[in-house]
Amino acid sequence: MLFRSRALVVLDHGERVLLDHGTRVRVTAAGSLALDTGRVWIAAASTIDPLAAEPARLEAGSATLHLRGVRASVSREGDGAALDVLGGEVAWSAGTRQGAVHAGEHGVLQRAAATVSARTLFDDWTGGLADELPAGVTVGGAVGLGSVAARRPDEQGA
Repeated sequence: MLFRSRALVVLDHGERVLLDHGTRVRVTAAGSLALDTGRVWIAAASTIDPLAAEPARLEAGSATLHLRGVRASVSREGDGAALDVLGGEVAWSAGTRQGAVHAGEHGVLQRAAATVSARTLFDDWTGGLADELPAGVTVGGAVGLGSVAARRPDEQGA
């Protein structure tokens, strides 16, 4: 039996990371998240823990993404990343290059080259799970407790 599922991970500083099926991530020694294969949806708050020295980071090959106040889809592309930013902006560095991808833009980031272009439509691969949480709903809770979120295929956008 083959299951095609996704997982939602909430990091210490409140970032929500939705992992698509077949995605591999790991936490590096520096405490950032590394995307080895697949794609993730990230929703990072605009404020971070005052004890944290910098925004959350996601590493995808040669690309390092700095995440604060963003909603973005990131996929591993060769030695870098491709991303669609739906809210906020993602600061990035790849090799000696650096820049930002803003809301409404698509970026392909590699060590040798980076391209950023306008994106008119976003293919919501999350099935609607990338939507902001409804008012009054939280994903916080006691350490060790989890939550499950799901939508039936015919309820996308609900």
